[in-house]
Amino acid sequence: MNLKNKIIVITGGSTGLGNKLAELFIKSDSKVIICSRKKPKNLLPNQIWKQVDISKQDEIKKFTNWIKKEYGKIDILINNAGFVGKLKTLDKINDSELEEYVKINFIGTFLMTKYSLRLIDKYNESWIINISSQASKKPVPNLSIYSATKSAVTSMTQALAKELEGTKLNCITICPAGINTAMREKLFGKEDALKQQSTKSVADLIKQIVKSKITIQNGSVILIKRGKIENIEISPNK
Repeated sequence: MNLKNKIIVITGGSTGLGNKLAELFIKSDSKVIICSRKKPKNLLPNQIWKQVDISKQDEIKKFTNWIKKEYGKIDILINNAGFVGKLKTLDKINDSELEEYVKINFIGTFLMTKYSLRLIDKYNESWIINISSQASKKPVPNLSIYSATKSAVTSMTQALAKELEGTKLNCITICPAGINTAMREKLFGKEDALKQQSTKSVADLIKQIVKSKITIQNGSVILIKRGKIENIEISPNK
């Protein structure tokens, strides 16, 4: 896929992996629109930022309506926004934490996908890339709800890929293992975070997939570990 002038929307694009994805796609002369709850510390040249809380349906609708008015389409949607709280056993998770996990990690991704579909030309090459986690395939103790919501994202994406068979809209799930981000450092400490793969290594692979440098089947679940694709799970035919 030639990325020049493509409209790319990235949720959770102000920090971490989302920020690095925006940086790499801008280098390919794409029009990159990021959204997040907080404004990035440094906006990149030619980057557009909108304040959106993806846990709120009305804000997602307003955001996608704005994209329709300004650009008329989306070529690539990357649902990257996510939430992880403190490490807790399941019985210690309170109602507000449960709600935030579900609203941001799953419902937000679902709604962003739903309202973006009307802006994506399914009969020209296009992408929906949902960022899940290795935790969706290998659940993590003390992160039970995080693991569950990421599993829901993976299943939803595979089902959507089936619904869109016969079109040129590719729907895939990226499941990174640990990444060196502020979120990781907050959870496990700086020493642990420094041992993880870089945001650039993961973002580079995603960009290669979109540019068709790496052949990926629609509906695939891709595990990225140590900056490399470790496993590709292909959605079953039946």
